[in-house]
Amino acid sequence: MEDRGTAESFGSLTSPKHPGYNPYKLPNSNASIRRHGERQRQREEAVAVERKQLPVSRKYTASSMASKNNRLRPVDIFLTQPKDAEPVALAAIETRSALALMDADVGAVKTQEPTAPSLPSIAKQSRRYLRESRHSFLENRKNVLRLRMASEMKRAEIARLDLEASSKEEALARSEERAEEKINSFDAFLKSYDTRAHEAMAKTDTVTALKSDKINKVRSLKEHVLVLERETSRLRTFKQELNRYRKFLAEITPEEWFITKTHEKRERKRKRKAKKVAEEWTRIRSSIESNLELELPSIRSAWEERNRRTASSRRGLRGKSREAAQRAAEEELDRMISKRREELSKEYPSRTELERSIESESSGEEIPGYFTEPKQLVDILTALEDKNLLAIQLEAESDQVLAGLTSELEETERTAGMRKEELREQKRNLEKTAQMEQKACRALSAALVDKSGADKVDAELQHVEKKVLELYSCIIGESHFAEISHMLEGVEARIEEIGGELDELGEQDGELINNLEGQMEKTRRDRMRVQKAEDHKQKVEQRLMAAYQRMESSSKGRGTAKPIRFRSSPQDATKNKKQAAEDARKRREQEYSELLGVDAAQIGARRRSSGRILH
Repeated sequence: MEDRGTAESFGSLTSPKHPGYNPYKLPNSNASIRRHGERQRQREEAVAVERKQLPVSRKYTASSMASKNNRLRPVDIFLTQPKDAEPVALAAIETRSALALMDADVGAVKTQEPTAPSLPSIAKQSRRYLRESRHSFLENRKNVLRLRMASEMKRAEIARLDLEASSKEEALARSEERAEEKINSFDAFLKSYDTRAHEAMAKTDTVTALKSDKINKVRSLKEHVLVLERETSRLRTFKQELNRYRKFLAEITPEEWFITKTHEKRERKRKRKAKKVAEEWTRIRSSIESNLELELPSIRSAWEERNRRTASSRRGLRGKSREAAQRAAEEELDRMISKRREELSKEYPSRTELERSIESESSGEEIPGYFTEPKQLVDILTALEDKNLLAIQLEAESDQVLAGLTSELEETERTAGMRKEELREQKRNLEKTAQMEQKACRALSAALVDKSGADKVDAELQHVEKKVLELYSCIIGESHFAEISHMLEGVEARIEEIGGELDELGEQDGELINNLEGQMEKTRRDRMRVQKAEDHKQKVEQRLMAAYQRMESSSKGRGTAKPIRFRSSPQDATKNKKQAAEDARKRREQEYSELLGVDAAQIGARRRSSGRILH
């Protein structure tokens, strides 16, 4: 628990450095008395501690203490004085007690316990030692001196205490004044603090209200911004959709519309430029004419001056000469005016330069839309849909045709390969036949030379010529040569030509071959279609005819038993098959003729008539 009555606690609380220091608290009235007792107690404790630390030789016994216990010495008086006594009083005490220190034991005095002098004990000692020696008398005198010195010290102490009390009272008064001033200043501080607090509270309320207004305004502005952002995003989306729709309309708009409107816009632009050039040119001409009007008096005065100079020479003129001179003078005036007009015109740009310098300005208008009514869009979309359907149909047909052409191309390539091999085989057979005929000719010539009969030689030669003619007619055609050797050379040349054509046929451009094969295949399909239609028609007619005949036969023998029906003969089918084979052979011969440029039918007929030529 805190001791609030001690000097230490009071000193600590009155210290400005203490955390609990209060400058406006008044000190306790008993604090000075308590502080004085505390100091006395501290001095006694210090003397006791010093006495305990003395060696044994310097300590005194109980008997010595009994004899010296009631003595009053100056040293004891000195030791009993407070440490904070005034220096003047201490100096007086030291001077007056000099005699007492002459025969005193300094060491014993220092170790003697300080005690306050007792007046009854001093009177008792004086009665006891009346018959003592001079030493006792001196001792008594010393005691009297000590008493006087003690009384003086007490009076000095009282004066000092009075002075200290007055100073303390003055200090207390000053402290009270300062406390009062501080209280007043503190009250003023509190008032000013309250005033500032009220002002701060009012300002805080104002700022809070303003802040709430600002917050509400910011919130409303944010809401407005959000609304604007949503509206902006909606308008942006609408703009994108509008641009897409406009682009779509521009894509489906006829090209003629854009061409026409662009031409009209360019024409309007040209007219605006022409109008601007005309206005500028009119302004320039008016400026030239106004300047010329200003200078016209000076020109006319110069002309009149010149006319006066030449007037003396015209005075003698009469009639037409005078009129001619007058007209010449007027023409001179017109020339002067025209010359000045040209000079003024050179100061301004010409019409061509004006047209070149003035740029045509665009009106900034966009090309108007083609679609003004919903029906136009419907019509355009309907037309586009028809086009799309037609394109889809054409694409499907093209795919179909392409698939057919691909299959036909494969078939044609296979057929062309087979034809090529057949023609090569025919070429080899023809070469062998020609070699055999040449050998036969040589043998016949040798036999004819050996034989002596001219008729027989002529017959053999005629036979050879006949065979050569047949061979020539089969390969080339009608003969234009009279010599057999020329015919044989022509046959060999034709065979080589056919072989070269066969070789070139495989090396020709694939597209040309494909086109030719496509044309041939198309012709063949057309013929096959017509042939199939005719065959179907013929079969239908035959079926109808057979049904009609059965109906007639059944009607004739209706009264008798049921007629016997026999299986139809397969002759018609065989005949149809033969006819189809013959037609196919003719078509192949025609294709060979178109491909090779020769009469394949004639070659086939001759090959069938004389089988040994090719076999």
